[in-house]
Amino acid sequence: MHSLIAIKTNTGTSGIVLLAYRPFPAISDCEETPQPTLSSVGIFPEGALAWHCLNPTAAISAFYQQLREEPGILPNEISSASDDETSWTRVRDFNEEIAETTTRDSICDFVAAVSILGKPRMFYINPFGRVYESENKDESPYITVGYGVEVLNTLLERDLAEQQPGKGRISLEAAIRSGSKAFHNLFPSFPFAGIADLVVVTAEKIQSYRHQIEDTQKNSYLTLLNSICREHRGDITKTFTPQNKAPHPREDDTEKQ
Repeated sequence: MHSLIAIKTNTGTSGIVLLAYRPFPAISDCEETPQPTLSSVGIFPEGALAWHCLNPTAAISAFYQQLREEPGILPNEISSASDDETSWTRVRDFNEEIAETTTRDSICDFVAAVSILGKPRMFYINPFGRVYESENKDESPYITVGYGVEVLNTLLERDLAEQQPGKGRISLEAAIRSGSKAFHNLFPSFPFAGIADLVVVTAEKIQSYRHQIEDTQKNSYLTLLNSICREHRGDITKTFTPQNKAPHPREDDTEKQ
């Protein structure tokens, strides 16, 4: 259950909010060699690239590392493929190799938020490398990918239309609140998983809040855990005697003769 949301502003600071939700680890715990958790969104000097697939592998990390070795590759190749209505061959070749070496569940599609000539632009890249800019495709101010897209679309459409001030006006704050709210409404059963990453892309900078989110989630869990421990702190004295012997049965625990 891995999902992505990207929302573009239409008022205030021009920018894009990119959110990823992944309630389970990106790398399977069943692998013989444990792998580090893979970030759902890769950060580049010119923007951010988020991946989505059913069965992530370490190949994603290697693919991102290749992209980082060539500065400027993200905006140049994505915008070129979009404008020319051609495929981003790197993604197509990456997925073809994945399909040959692993399973089709490991094939990825992507959402990109990049600053091109001082203008934040938002793209969807399908598994075959075809690049679609949201503005040119359906005039939608947001992109949703992955689990629950129909529900996410309904939640976002309703919430963004009701944003104040000015209904339908989407600021960075409104995008952050609406995207986060949509995920929490879609995944109410995962309070400790929450959003895996939140990235804000503007012409001036790219800000990732992944580490702050992880720290907050961990601290919230530890706070609850400590509260539970305090609740049961005295139970050991009720269960064991100082000599670590089992206590005598209580009268109400014994079978009535």
